[in-house]
Amino acid sequence: LWYAAAVSPGTAGSVADVDRAMRWGLGWERGPFETWDALGVDRVAALLQEEGLEEPPLARAAREAGGFYAPDGAWQLDLARFRPAAASSAGGPSASGDAAVEPPGAPSSAGGSSGDGRVPVPPRPRVVQLGRVRAERGALAGNGAASLVEVDGALVLDLHGKYNIIGLDTIEMLGRATTTAEERGLPLVVGTDAADFSAGANLALLLLEAEDDEWDELDRVVRRFQTTGRAFRSAQVPVVVAIRGRVLGGGAELAVAGDRVQAAAETYMGFVELGMGLIPAGGGSTEMARRAAERDPGGTWADAFPAFAAAFEAIATAKVSTSAADARRLGLLRPEDGISADPDRVIADAITVARALAETGYRPPLDRPIRVLGRRGIAAAESLTHNQLSGGYVSAYDRELAVSLARVMCGGDVPEGTEVGADHLLDLERETFLRLLGQAKTRDRIRGFLRTGKPVRN
Repeated sequence: LWYAAAVSPGTAGSVADVDRAMRWGLGWERGPFETWDALGVDRVAALLQEEGLEEPPLARAAREAGGFYAPDGAWQLDLARFRPAAASSAGGPSASGDAAVEPPGAPSSAGGSSGDGRVPVPPRPRVVQLGRVRAERGALAGNGAASLVEVDGALVLDLHGKYNIIGLDTIEMLGRATTTAEERGLPLVVGTDAADFSAGANLALLLLEAEDDEWDELDRVVRRFQTTGRAFRSAQVPVVVAIRGRVLGGGAELAVAGDRVQAAAETYMGFVELGMGLIPAGGGSTEMARRAAERDPGGTWADAFPAFAAAFEAIATAKVSTSAADARRLGLLRPEDGISADPDRVIADAITVARALAETGYRPPLDRPIRVLGRRGIAAAESLTHNQLSGGYVSAYDRELAVSLARVMCGGDVPEGTEVGADHLLDLERETFLRLLGQAKTRDRIRGFLRTGKPVRN
């Protein structure tokens, strides 16, 4: 931090430029001056003194101003006031190392001043900061988990709970956002400012309700989550889900329910429920079965097994993508879903996609029957997992979970090629989820994960 404050006036255009360079180029979560403010300017000054380092003029000015940035993040300390004279006049640092600074009252090269030695942080094009939108314009509706705001002709549901864990408050706002978007005729985007879109469902709540035998309440919660996904699909306005970072479990189910996904390149997406002794029951299993069926070109039903096997494996192995491109390879993202290289532009890109869909005559997809593999697919899962169990690659309970998933995705005990409605698969999802949640081994997995943060294999 001392080095950054000492050399930046002679080498950089602004405080924000330095922070952005370190974040974009080296992957820092915060640049040096953002870190400095987070630690506290007085605390860092004391640490510099302990180390015997002279406080650079830039750092001293930041301490007097209360930080390198104003609290709202829109203003930054004017770096030009501390630029060495030779660098200021010749466009570079002095060859002699002259560290003389310009007088504090010298005119800034960065634009108008706030009066306390700060200048505006130049806005980045196509960057939407939802927290700032909420602070400046207020929210149309909200609770502790999410807030609904209007941005550039679209409604955006800003997820801002801890780890964006999906609970009843999140589900409530998802439903409210969909209804409001339809009433106002505006496209809907679901996204977040956080580094991770969602760590999944509230496992602690599920475990607590199960151990209290609150099965009717659990059934109601799962139904409400399923209804949210159905509402996305049937809404008369497009719904685009903007994802980044970790998109796990229920977060992945929320993503695949949208008309489109706009993903940051650094997206780690996966259905991880089997590691918890459960299956995706918020519509994820049904959606992956639907996608497998839709890969059958022209409805010829030539051989749907390869598409089913790929969708089944993506869930059964609890794979998490290493990137958005890898999520597309796994079938978690579709070819038409977008990828943004800059995570800060995911929300703006999602808004553009949502508006484009709305402006080109959007209609919700038809709720067509889903062709399933039935007994053939279940038998294939039983055979595959039997061999894996014999080879020691999975446990007996892993096998039970995988076969339970196959029964859901294959539509139950029906002939191959049977067409079933989405409601049929959703019922199977919910019933299987609740049955597994009642198993001691599933509860052991959840307890172990909540205690250690690592999956338990039993």
